[in-house]
Amino acid sequence: MIFPSDMEPEAKNLIDRMLDLDPVNRIGCGPPGSDNSFSMIKSHPFFDGIDFRTLHQQKVPVPQTLMNAFNKSGTVKRVNLVKSESGLLTTT
Repeated sequence: MIFPSDMEPEAKNLIDRMLDLDPVNRIGCGPPGSDNSFSMIKSHPFFDGIDFRTLHQQKVPVPQTLMNAFNKSGTVKRVNLVKSESGLLTTT
């Protein structure tokens, strides 16, 4: 599998392990307690710093692009979303 050169090694490893064609080696498909058990997905280094026990309670900040779409009265103003050179959505 070919990954973008700037992709984090932990992300590459997790994707590679999740897409392994052999279910014996595929992360998440092994029996409980094995190196490929479902719980090993959550403990993969890609997810370091994420507390899955409180994840459902955590608040996600509203992206600035969406904040820019609202005027001071709280109503939505018309905006055009375009993909920037970096691949992110931005307003024009």
